Amino acid sequence: EVKYEVMKKALRTKFSYPEQKTLLLATGDDVIIEWNNWNDKIWGVSIKDNLGQNLLGKALMAIREEIKENK
Repeated sequence: EVKYEVMKKALRTKFSYPEQKTLLLATGDDVIIEWNNWNDKIWGVSIKDNLGQNLLGKALMAIREEIKENK
């Protein structure tokens, strides 16, 4: 939980820049999946077996929602 909250804090900083915010908002309501080939099943989803928690994708979608709510 702590690492997830730290990641969200870092993403808030990253997406406070207008260019980055525009790119994230351009994803609309699409599901964001952090695909990877190094078998990370915590932050992403492994392309080897299609399994993973996708915490980075979930964090990105949460930040996207925060940005939309604060417009």
